[in-house]
Amino acid sequence: MDVGSGSDLGARILSGQGPEFAELLETLGEAVVVRDREGRFVYANRAALANLADERPADLLGAPLESVLDRYIVRDEHGGPINAEALPSVRLLQAGVRSEPLLLQAIDRETGAVSWRRLSSSPLHDAEGTVIAAVTVIEDVTAVKAAEVHTRILAESGRKLSASLDYEQTLQNVARAALPGLADWSL
Repeated sequence: MDVGSGSDLGARILSGQGPEFAELLETLGEAVVVRDREGRFVYANRAALANLADERPADLLGAPLESVLDRYIVRDEHGGPINAEALPSVRLLQAGVRSEPLLLQAIDRETGAVSWRRLSSSPLHDAEGTVIAAVTVIEDVTAVKAAEVHTRILAESGRKLSASLDYEQTLQNVARAALPGLADWSL
């Protein structure tokens, strides 16, 4: 589709008018949520609902951020706790400017499931240029983080294996190298 040639469909999609734009957001693989100036969820695509373990949009729409965060133990990439004020959407809604994307670990309090997410937020402006909402894309990077941990464990184990010809000492060294990585992953 040539959007630059004045296509009616392209213009409607780019302007956010018509059902095509909503359908476009629904087909994205990444989770997309929109929170209004008061911090309430006003939109979540299918991926967001699945990502946040909500089966119905009505369960999320109108809800404050805290009601979602309470479901998880949220940590930064070094294991430190993250509060709501650190989230890009909160910073955007409070200060009106974008912040850097945030990598976080979320542990579901009910199931214990661990996931890694990268959050980035952009402002949604009204016709006068006032920020009226924050649009947040939540990218699931769990597989990438798992690969990083596995690679780190393998590299450290390889170094330990080549450091000694004494097999008992080598096994102890490999176990010492693997345990921190496994503990990082399970937190």
